[in-house]
Amino acid sequence: MALLVLLYAMQGIPLGLTMGAMPFLLQAKLSMTQMGIFSMAGYPYSFKLLWSPIVDSVYSATFGRRKSWIVPVQLASAALLICGAGWIQEQYEAGGVVPLTVLFFFFVLLAATQDIAVDGWALTLLPPRHIEYASTCQTLGMNTGYFTSFTIFLALSNAEFCNKYIRGNSVLAGLLHLQPSHPDGLVSLKGYIGFWGWAFTVLTLAVALFKQEEDHSAGSPTADDSAAAAVDEERKAQRSQRSAASRTG
Repeated sequence: MALLVLLYAMQGIPLGLTMGAMPFLLQAKLSMTQMGIFSMAGYPYSFKLLWSPIVDSVYSATFGRRKSWIVPVQLASAALLICGAGWIQEQYEAGGVVPLTVLFFFFVLLAATQDIAVDGWALTLLPPRHIEYASTCQTLGMNTGYFTSFTIFLALSNAEFCNKYIRGNSVLAGLLHLQPSHPDGLVSLKGYIGFWGWAFTVLTLAVALFKQEEDHSAGSPTADDSAAAAVDEERKAQRSQRSAASRTG
């Protein structure tokens, strides 16, 4: 279940940026029309049903049905995050709404594709008796990633918040070796995006190398399954006895 939460959280990172942090940051630089244009970056998540059959049916049996999509999609996201971090910072400062919309559109497209694959993996990654926890993992992971890229990022990038609650705290300032006051926040947009690009790379390689796909849904029967089978056998025996009695009579 921890792996599912982690994978869903990785989807929430770009979604939190696209639908939360970036609109909040851009509203001071863009008109309402331009903000509407940027909102189009979130559309792929609403239309993922259109290509979900492809994700379910096209895969490498050797590498793994779900890993065939999750690994390349996450590596592509990591490459965009690492290579585009500085460029995103420049476009944000310049108010380049169209370039930002195009790039974040691809971020959301990749996250939506990963969501399809992870949803499918959840059905076989969890044993049947725990399958109801799949939605819990999704909610916990997605909200954690979204909250990190929205609320936490905005707080850590805000100089006033950092000066008051982090740099102004003697314990935290001493542990982190921070100056009492600084005109900038602890985290920049470029630094935050670049950090998650490298984090995506490390976590994705770990999944690719060390996690094998196992179909727990096809495993040994649960206690409920065994009980149901016993009841069926008993009913069959009773029917056989009644049939034999009727023939005898």
